[in-house]
Amino acid sequence: MGGGNSVQETPAQQALAEHANNLMADYQKRLAPVQQRMIETTQTMGREGSSAREAAAGRAGADVEARFGQAGQKLQAGLNTTGAGVGSSKAKLAMGGLSLDKAAAKGQNISLSDQAITGAYMQGLSSIAAMGRGERAQVNTGLADQASMSARQAAQDADISLQNRMGNAQLAGQAVGLGFSQAMKPNGTTSTPAGINGGSYLPNGLRGQNNYG
Repeated sequence: MGGGNSVQETPAQQALAEHANNLMADYQKRLAPVQQRMIETTQTMGREGSSAREAAAGRAGADVEARFGQAGQKLQAGLNTTGAGVGSSKAKLAMGGLSLDKAAAKGQNISLSDQAITGAYMQGLSSIAAMGRGERAQVNTGLADQASMSARQAAQDADISLQNRMGNAQLAGQAVGLGFSQAMKPNGTTSTPAGINGGSYLPNGLRGQNNYG
């Protein structure tokens, strides 16, 4: 009695099998290393204190410093036009407020940049999963988005701070002028100008005098 029957592959089946083997070999040679590097890069980026997070924080801080530096120059120039030179109380108040705004903006921008890195990390994981399913991986734009977002946020924060501080300084000057002008009576006599919250105020050199003389 003879041996078992053998199934012969057709030429089409042989070609299909050869094509599958070629795809697998190509994947092992070209795509697998790329996927592995992508996995390693994504995992490294997502770690706490990673170089990507430090770079993003540094960029965010530098953006704020640059924008608020420009805002400070514009604020000082604007103060000079109102007669508030460097060292005046109005200039110190306005520039001090700008510094406080800068500190708050820097902290917020650094925090947002860190969140953007986390978003890029999650996007990278999604792309890796897509590659594992044989799907086309989405290009990770998270880092580029973070850079442009940081610059836009810093510019917006500096602009708002500049407008607020310049507006406050101008209003303060108007309020001082208004307070002293209203202190003058129509009959030529004077009264004490109203201070903050309705209190009375006299300069140190005039305290104890009955009038301005």
